[in-house]
Amino acid sequence: MIASQQRMRLLAIINLSMKDDIILHIFHLDSLDQIWNVLKKLYKSAGIARRLLLRNKFYKMSMQETSNMANFSFIVKTFWVKS
Repeated sequence: MIASQQRMRLLAIINLSMKDDIILHIFHLDSLDQIWNVLKKLYKSAGIARRLLLRNKFYKMSMQETSNMANFSFIVKTFWVKS
């Protein structure tokens, strides 16, 4: 029973943290492994074209006037971790 409750909590956390367009791909899945495999396929690098797209996106990033340097550094670090 406890394992089932933990599984349901994990599924809820995953679903709540996803954007709407991603939820459409995973909402019907019951297994954490299935969700992981779908997310891997969605975010897996697609070769040189993907790298060039990400590099271009990175170079276009700029700090907003209302932002501070710590916040901008966090955004840049987050970008590199996601890509």
